[in-house]
Amino acid sequence: MNSFTPQRGMTLIELIVAITIIGISIISILGLLSFQASRSSNAMIQAQAAQIADAYLNEVTQKSFLPLANPSGRANFNDIDDYNGLNDAVATDQSGMPVPGLDGFSVSIQIIATTLNTVPAKRIDVTVQHINAPSVVATGYRTQ
Repeated sequence: MNSFTPQRGMTLIELIVAITIIGISIISILGLLSFQASRSSNAMIQAQAAQIADAYLNEVTQKSFLPLANPSGRANFNDIDDYNGLNDAVATDQSGMPVPGLDGFSVSIQIIATTLNTVPAKRIDVTVQHINAPSVVATGYRTQ
């Protein structure tokens, strides 16, 4: 009597199809992880830009509201209006020295005279830009 026993295993075609499906799955997963990693670094850049804008805004709001003598150089600025039109190609500290590690950021400041409920005020717009992310704008007001 001739008995037939089914063979176990996979054919070569089945093996090639399985390897192809696994390969496509791995490529898709790696592409998704790569996309998430780039978005994660963008969030870090945005957070750094927000901190830089906040630091500049704090610096400006601590100065006098009323115009004083116009000194030259940011280290000598003594009133809010001195900052109007400031354009730092690189983020710097108050003395004008570049901050290490922040060379991809540029900062500009615009001061606009306005009133808040009949009180004289100045609107301060600090714009921080990075080459790899959207710009961040921090706005504050200083009253007399």
